[in-house]
Amino acid sequence: MRTLLAVVLLTTTVFAGDTNAFRAFQVLSFTNRPALIESSKMASITNGITLGQLVTNLGPGWVRQTESVGIIRWSFSDSHELNVKPHSYSASDVLTTNTHAVSRYWFTTNAYITPSK
Repeated sequence: MRTLLAVVLLTTTVFAGDTNAFRAFQVLSFTNRPALIESSKMASITNGITLGQLVTNLGPGWVRQTESVGIIRWSFSDSHELNVKPHSYSASDVLTTNTHAVSRYWFTTNAYITPSK
């Protein structure tokens, strides 16, 4: 519970002052489903992409209201899910597939999303 409170306070503090601040994600409750992104946009995701470029190409990602692990997700229409663990959540974070990197990304398959035909 303390972790959740810390995430909510951090998110509120970061976004409260500047309406033009960089926002890499939106917070979703369990009743809201993330918007699906056309799977062809996955081609724009390459090793060394910045978080800012990712948000420009795909739009803001999402996190669940009760999660405190710091992973931002993007859900695609073919049931793939992009997971990003940034270091500072700034637009300049460089993302890589290296598991030992400070800021990294990986794909999973989301069983809850039915692929579009």
